[in-house]
Amino acid sequence: MLGVACGRVEERTLAAFGIINSVESRFERCNDVSFGGVLTALAALTANGLYSSLNDCFAEFKGYYRVIQVITLLGFMALCRIKTVENLRWQPPGELLSKKWLKDNPDLSGVLYVDGHVRLYGGNENMPKQYVSRERLCLKGVMDFWVNDKLGQPLFVVRRDVNPGMLEVLRKEIIPRLLKEVPNQPSEEMLSENQLLHRFIIVLDREGYSPGFFKEMWDKYRIACIIAGKRTLQGSFVKQKKSDRCS
Repeated sequence: MLGVACGRVEERTLAAFGIINSVESRFERCNDVSFGGVLTALAALTANGLYSSLNDCFAEFKGYYRVIQVITLLGFMALCRIKTVENLRWQPPGELLSKKWLKDNPDLSGVLYVDGHVRLYGGNENMPKQYVSRERLCLKGVMDFWVNDKLGQPLFVVRRDVNPGMLEVLRKEIIPRLLKEVPNQPSEEMLSENQLLHRFIIVLDREGYSPGFFKEMWDKYRIACIIAGKRTLQGSFVKQKKSDRCS
């Protein structure tokens, strides 16, 4: 599964089967992209010898990307102060496409799954501790709240170093964004005529269980909320008590 963010699917597939060794770089117009200004530094990087003697230093890759593309990426990472390739996952340019993905697949945006994941931190900085259910321990890490479409394909992520809780992130960041971006929402007139009609459905895991929050979402926005998973509600309260020990 390539995911919604992958383009040039045919070429990626051919490279995966070894039919082609690499593809040419292709620049396309894209408005309002974070760090887009670093593209203007490409000429300066070339003038300073970034691509000098590449063939003498590196063997050509067998795959989708070429050596020159990897070197260009590393150069842009340096200009953007991105220290590791892993950190590329958390840069915002790809998230600017979430609105387009929703419009391209309106049938998948009527039901949205919100899930929280702890990303462990192994460095020396004094990071807050988060309760990690799979380890049953409080460990240093950050909290990522992923918003996915009906098929589980990711749309965007909200990252928090200090975890305020899923409901707080939903109220302040996720729901306001979805109200603006989810396509084909019913009009106010349609909502007033049909008291059972909803704008869209939010599916949450046990961390999001809150009858008061469900009522709030329905009364204020006509958003329906569903709890997914086979675990008992008692488990959610046990998890909450354990997570309180992290503070």
